This record gives sequence, C-alpha cells and structure tokens, in this order.
Amino acid sequence: MMVYGDYSIEFDRTGFPLIQFEGWKHFIGLFPVSKYQFERFLAEEGGSRYTDEWYRDILKLNPRRSWRMAYGKIWKLFMTGLDLDVIDDFLNYLGFNYRLPTLDEWKALFEVSDVIEESSSHLKKLCSDRSPEPVLSWIERGLCPLVNEGIFERIHENDVSFVGKPFHGLLPNTWDPKEPKKVNIEKGIGMIGFRVVRE
Repeated sequence: MMVYGDYSIEFDRTGFPLIQFEGWKHFIGLFPVSKYQFERFLAEEGGSRYTDEWYRDILKLNPRRSWRMAYGKIWKLFMTGLDLDVIDDFLNYLGFNYRLPTLDEWKALFEVSDVIEESSSHLKKLCSDRSPEPVLSWIERGLCPLVNEGIFERIHENDVSFVGKPFHGLLPNTWDPKEPKKVNIEKGIGMIGFRVVRE
C-alpha cells in the first residue's frame, strides 16, 4: 500500500490501482475495468469457457482498441457487455473480497473525483513501479476516475440500476452521473461496464 496525503493506493492482480480515502472501509478502482485487464484474465484463467470465439462475440458490442489510443472513443478501452456471472469470475480471479461497488461507494468516489484529477502527477509516481504502461499513460492523460464522463457502470445494489454519465459520443445525455438509471440490458449491454471494490 502506498500513501499520499488523504488517500492510499493498492494494486489489483493486474497492476491496476485502487484508491482509498481517509474514512473509507474499502478500496475502489481508479478506472472502470479495462480490456487490458480482462485480457490478462482470459490469458491466465480463460480455459474452455472463455475462448477466442467467445471474446470475439463480446467485442462485437464494443470493439477493441489499443490502450495507446487514449483519445476519441475512449469507451473502447473499457470492458463492457459482460453478464454478472462473467463479472463474478473476473472478480474471483482478482482475489479475495473483490466485488462491485455499492451506490454509496461509487458516489463517494464521485465526490473526490476533482481531487484525484488534480493529483495525477502524484498518482503516476505512486503507480510507476507497480502498474503496467496503460495505467501510467491514462493517468497522464487525465482518464481517471472517469465518473463524470465515462461509461455506464454496474453497481452492487441490484441487477437493473447503473450509474455514471456515458461519454457524449457513446450516448448523448445531460444526466446526473450519481443518479441511478434503469437500462434495458438487451439493448444497452454494450455500454455497461463495471468497476471493482476490495473491502
């Protein structure tokens, strides 16, 4: 664990950072789960269930993009379109006590998002020895925590409510990111990603 001012940083199995502010009982991902992370899971744990063919079908909803292309259609960097059972497998891959955030945990991240954005140079230093190159590049470009403009994110509360304000290019909107939205899963699953919490 690394400490800077009011927050601490830990790293998941893929080297992606999770942040905890003073008073929180959890760490939450600085980014929604990326395709980079998910592909590590596929390479290490995919087995017979998560085949190349299965992944190609998932990517039809939100095509893959190089992590170096962190501009324009940024949502293509992040994993969307997964059913809850697949998300559970990914969370188990990360380790003990990983889960989706609650609405209150997500809102707490939103409340400190300006502080996170303003401390990007310190975040990059904290992550420089532990995180893969995409993390450092995305922090430098100001792509965390992506709560005010990003993708829809699943929350722990129930199966039909999502939070976040999707990138305007993904879905034009003027929504309040903290207000849970109902989404028709069948039509909108390609826009729905997730973030991890470790208790």
